[in-house]
Amino acid sequence: GQGQAEGQLNDPVGVALLDGAGTEQTILVTEYFNHRVSEFALDGTFLRIFAGTTREADEDEYEVPGSSDDGEFDCAAGITVLASSGEVVIADEGNHRVQIFDRQGNFQRKFGSEGEEEDGQLKGADSLASDAYGNILVIDFSTNRLQVFNSQGEHLCTRNDLGLKAGGFKGLAWGAHGQL
Repeated sequence: GQGQAEGQLNDPVGVALLDGAGTEQTILVTEYFNHRVSEFALDGTFLRIFAGTTREADEDEYEVPGSSDDGEFDCAAGITVLASSGEVVIADEGNHRVQIFDRQGNFQRKFGSEGEEEDGQLKGADSLASDAYGNILVIDFSTNRLQVFNSQGEHLCTRNDLGLKAGGFKGLAWGAHGQL
């Protein structure tokens, strides 16, 4: 159901399956306005907050406040799991960055800074996908470009000729045969 308590969702945006490394898969859900990622069993049972923290909104507020600390979010958006390592990559839209966590939800590293002029800068990192090589594909909410980073967050290339419209949420997926 909708809400801010653990197990409730507040504007779910992204979904990914996390391989349990010997155990059952789980479902990770990014919550835009709760600024966190919740983890559920395949049957829908809430397991835990995977990343971010549970914070309470003010009495008349719909939205809890975001954070720019490592491992915290200001509007968690897209999510993908790197097949090469099992690491979880999450778009932190309000902080204009991407954060990477291990399978247990421990913060590992981040990349990106606010901007839209230089390669590697992000303006509302929104949609994510990963390719077969462990590269991370990022589309911003506020720009018309796709950027590709390696798994360490080093910028590889930028494309702004794909016909993407600046503004508005976008979806992104990488197909088994290399289709975007």
